[in-house]
Amino acid sequence: MKIRMKKAAAVALAAMMTVGTALPAAPVFADYDSVIDTDRTGTVTLHKIIENNGKNKQADGHTDAAVTNTPLDKIEFSYRKIADWLTETDDLGDKSTTGLYFTNLDQGIFGTSGIAGKAGINVTVAPTVFSHDVETGSSEDLSDGTADGKKTSVVYTTKAIEDAWSAILAAPGDGSTYTGETELHKYLKDNGTAMTKTDEAGKTTKSGLALGLYAFGETDITAHDGIDPSTNAAYVLEQGEVNPEYPIVESPAKPFLMSFPMTNVSEVTEGNTTYKAGTVWEYDLHAYPKDQTTTVIKRIIDPDETEAEAAFRTNEDYQMGEIIKQVIIADAPALQKAYELLPAEQNGTATTQPAVTHKTYKITDTMTEGYHFKSVTKVVLGAKRAQVPTENSYFAEGFAELTECEYKTNGDPVANSGDFFVTGKDGDHAFTVTMTDSGLARLDALTVDSQVAVFFEADLDSAAKIGTDDNYLKKGNMNLPTLTWRNSNTLERSVDGNRVYVYTYELDITKTGLTDLTQATFIVSRKESASSSTPLSFVKESDGIYHIYDANGLDQSLAAAMILSEIHPDAAGKLHIKGFDSKTYTFKETATQGGFELLKETFDVTFNEETTTRDGELTNAVLSVDGASDDLDIDKGEGGNGGLVKVTIENHKTVTLRTGGEGRLLVIGVGTAGIVGLLALTFFRRKRQLTSTEE
Repeated sequence: MKIRMKKAAAVALAAMMTVGTALPAAPVFADYDSVIDTDRTGTVTLHKIIENNGKNKQADGHTDAAVTNTPLDKIEFSYRKIADWLTETDDLGDKSTTGLYFTNLDQGIFGTSGIAGKAGINVTVAPTVFSHDVETGSSEDLSDGTADGKKTSVVYTTKAIEDAWSAILAAPGDGSTYTGETELHKYLKDNGTAMTKTDEAGKTTKSGLALGLYAFGETDITAHDGIDPSTNAAYVLEQGEVNPEYPIVESPAKPFLMSFPMTNVSEVTEGNTTYKAGTVWEYDLHAYPKDQTTTVIKRIIDPDETEAEAAFRTNEDYQMGEIIKQVIIADAPALQKAYELLPAEQNGTATTQPAVTHKTYKITDTMTEGYHFKSVTKVVLGAKRAQVPTENSYFAEGFAELTECEYKTNGDPVANSGDFFVTGKDGDHAFTVTMTDSGLARLDALTVDSQVAVFFEADLDSAAKIGTDDNYLKKGNMNLPTLTWRNSNTLERSVDGNRVYVYTYELDITKTGLTDLTQATFIVSRKESASSSTPLSFVKESDGIYHIYDANGLDQSLAAAMILSEIHPDAAGKLHIKGFDSKTYTFKETATQGGFELLKETFDVTFNEETTTRDGELTNAVLSVDGASDDLDIDKGEGGNGGLVKVTIENHKTVTLRTGGEGRLLVIGVGTAGIVGLLALTFFRRKRQLTSTEE
């Protein structure tokens, strides 16, 4: 049976699906008619696709071939019919009731003893009551006490249901013990009907749905929740490993409503006929429910690349005290804008549905000890893109720079002085960029899904870890980005990004051959090219133990006398130096014990990282002197960290020539021993020799 309706009614049901849903065009229908056929049933196809191209989808119940991003398989949805269309055939004034009102609302959701009545939720569904004439001779049951020829109906508009649904999703308010969204998920899990789990294309379909209003919820995301079922905790992954449940869903999509049928929100064409929006009913509907997959990523800007070439790393090694430039990129989705309500949806004087607005948006970075924050250099905002741009190229592609607030003498931001403020100071192990009202307004104005990029600088100080470690959370020097956000339709949420590791290395020199080993003196330079080098300064931690001077971190307040250009072994001949990058460093012995020869040549030590994984494990280290080279020992044994290099250096006594034949014999003997003996120099040994020497 087909029942007449006022064209363009019930369009707002599409808007009810925009909460956590993106809907995009052109399904095939059995007919395009302006009346509801109550003999038909509905069909729904849900598409689980994340990272949907940054497009702002229209909620029109259609498919969209342009949505080609990552599908999620093995996701379960459940559904429940929660209201019927009112199918009164009598006129209400000049309007047909069918297609305007719902009845028989599910009291498990909307009743005072259901979700809507829980403490902290307390949602009221505004009813509409009308009395209308019953045709003469009608067989309708009037035993409800109404006057002859009259019938009273208590019904609900789409606007009233949408308002109540949104209020439940947004609960709780401050101090509440209930979370409306959680309650809806639980209710649909316990009282709904599970659909077949999504296939490899991210699709699941259910047909034969009796006409009415339905609630849908994502009731099983365990295939992509990132939790190891054997431990019930997050998977512990080594660097370079991918979570077996990738891509990860941090939380289920918001429960959403769909009506069967629904009026066409967008224009549709069949053959030579085009139907304007709001003129025909559609029974086969598609929805793209969006999970909370807002992401935040961290990258290190390779110090050895130019701005034009800019390579971005998730791991990198640095010299202690060297400035580490990084960028955090966080999603900034475009939110639902205000829209006009149809007459049947309007409640009192309300003629528009308010826009969803940002309430909180902040990006935090947390660093381990030895790895500290220096400053935020720039924050930019622009359309979401797959590639990580360089700092300068953002602006060539339409990104806008946000303005940082001014600060009071106590460090608090000056109100209304910028789009964001930074909490955290030079030397701290964390900082936060927080959007002000001005910054949130810029996010509210977005019309396409976008991203915020925070460029900042950090530094490794004298507490930095050397190399790597078997413990996952202690691998090198780590920092972790976090995005925290809330809008007017959600609770506050936080999502962590990828861990980033920075490594530095240590050289262990064993000095031999002297009776007073502390008198050996070295200076060290970092080779910048074949013809240039930079002298290094050091800070003494204890006898024989030094780290490269950090002018930007913990060492910046040291007295000048504590900043050393020369270093010495301890009494046992041990010299430990911390803080090397994967570069080449030149060592020169400038003084030694009286009666012993200085090393006649400088020698170079080159630290070679693993260039593919950059995991803190050195592939090798090379000692070079006067055109010759040899591999050095890297400590990878028990207790080793893959970043400690060992070398033994020996001095010989000075040769004093005598007169006469005895002196000539000595000269001949020295010559026979070879040039190394003449210079009294033993620089390097094979690993097996190093081991025996140390023992």
